[in-house]
Amino acid sequence: TAVMSDESAPGVGVPPTEEEGLLGQTSEVPVVPEEPPRRQIVLPEELPAGAQPLFLSSVTQKLFKLEADVDVTEEYPDKKISKKVILDDIFNRAAVSDFQPLKKQIEHYSAEDVLLVYDIDFKFGQNFVICLSKSAMESILAVPAEEEIVEIGETVGEGTEGEEGIEVEVLDPSVTPPPRGPWVSLGSEKEVEDWRVVPTRPRLRQRIWRKRNKFNQPFFFSDRSCQDR
Repeated sequence: TAVMSDESAPGVGVPPTEEEGLLGQTSEVPVVPEEPPRRQIVLPEELPAGAQPLFLSSVTQKLFKLEADVDVTEEYPDKKISKKVILDDIFNRAAVSDFQPLKKQIEHYSAEDVLLVYDIDFKFGQNFVICLSKSAMESILAVPAEEEIVEIGETVGEGTEGEEGIEVEVLDPSVTPPPRGPWVSLGSEKEVEDWRVVPTRPRLRQRIWRKRNKFNQPFFFSDRSCQDR
C-alpha cells in the first residue's frame, strides 16, 4: 500500500534553522525586554575587577538582540541582559551556550541585570566584555567628572607669602561666538592652481598589429634611436 505524506503539515519536510538546531526542540528563545535609550560609553584601558572578555557567536547575538553593529555599535556598545534570561539560556542550550563557562559566576552575581559591552576593536581579545560585579558595572558606566568651571575674575590658588592669588579669566559660556562669514581669498588658491597638472594636447591613440602568420614566433626587444626606421 502507498503511504501518503502531507508536506504541507507544519514542521514536516522543513529543515531546522541554525538557531533551532542549536537550541533543540525543548529550548525556548530568550525574551529580551526593550531597554530605555542609552548613552555613550568608552571601555577603559584596563578592565576593572569583575569584568572579563567574552566571545559571543552570531547565533547568541541574535537570540539576545546583541548583533554587532546593529543592536550594539561603536557609539552605543553597552546593553544590559537579565540574569534570569542568561541562566535560562545556559539551561536550555547547555554546552552550546556561550555563557556556560561563566555559569557559577553568573549564579553568584547579586544584581538582576548583567552588563555586556561590545568590544569592536577586540581590545581585550574577544568581541564582548561582561561585567559580573556591581563595582565593575559602575566603573564602566561611570560618567567622567565634569571639569571645574572657573568663573570670570575668580581667584585661583593660594599664593605664597607676599604674593596675591592668580586671577584667571575665562570666556563666559553664555556668550555665543559670532556667525561665520564668507571665505575671503588671500591669494593661496593661485599657488594651488599653478601646481595643478592639466592636459595641454589631445591624447594620442596607438594601434599595434601584426600578421597572423607572425603569431607565436620568437621575438626580441632592443633599444634604438627614434631616427631609425
